[in-house]
Amino acid sequence: VGGPGLVRGRRHATDVRIGDRIDSWEVVGITPESNLTLAFGMRAPGAGVMEFALEPITDNKTKITVHAYWHPAGVWGLLYWTAMIPLHSLIFNALPKKIAQRAEKLASKASVN
Repeated sequence: VGGPGLVRGRRHATDVRIGDRIDSWEVVGITPESNLTLAFGMRAPGAGVMEFALEPITDNKTKITVHAYWHPAGVWGLLYWTAMIPLHSLIFNALPKKIAQRAEKLASKASVN
């Protein structure tokens, strides 16, 4: 487990393009203000994808959905995913909330300026 994602920085702090690295993830799909698809970039016994979807609810409210997909490479991949379930549950439950908090903070700063 590990890989190039542990040592790479970001090309740009806010602009995201296909092929960019975000931590240990590679941007493989993007629809501005709608969807972001990231491929798992660390060495692991399988391949993973994480998708973020944004759905406008009202003018100032958006629903964030995060989906994670894992294609295990044999028994070790299944064991890896099973062992990571508790950690992934924590991460995937907290991630949309953290994104929403940051977005609200940025929006409030923008409305002040």
